[in-house]
Amino acid sequence: MHNVQNSRLQAAPAFRDLGGLPTRGGATLRHGQIFRSSALTELHAADEAALIELGLCLVCDLRSGGERMAFPCVSVLDQSTRLNIDLTEGLRAHTDPIFERMCAQDRKSVV
Repeated sequence: MHNVQNSRLQAAPAFRDLGGLPTRGGATLRHGQIFRSSALTELHAADEAALIELGLCLVCDLRSGGERMAFPCVSVLDQSTRLNIDLTEGLRAHTDPIFERMCAQDRKSVV
């Protein structure tokens, strides 16, 4: 297996093995099981070969739908199951009723 613990993908320097990190229950994550990275959108051939060698089963993409459309992941990840989690969905405008009334009052005083 490719030694990813100490290596980085040339075009994705944030790619790394999370093995060795402690879990909440006091155990330690095994090496070669969970990796993290920035967007894997433009990789060199050697980087793609390293990803293929890892045999990734699941890719969790935390980008918005617009980001995924504009900058799709490299095709070598197409054989992996994709889990798209749009983290920006929870960051919508504030909808608290008190906040809304305050905003409405401010608009009235400005007019």
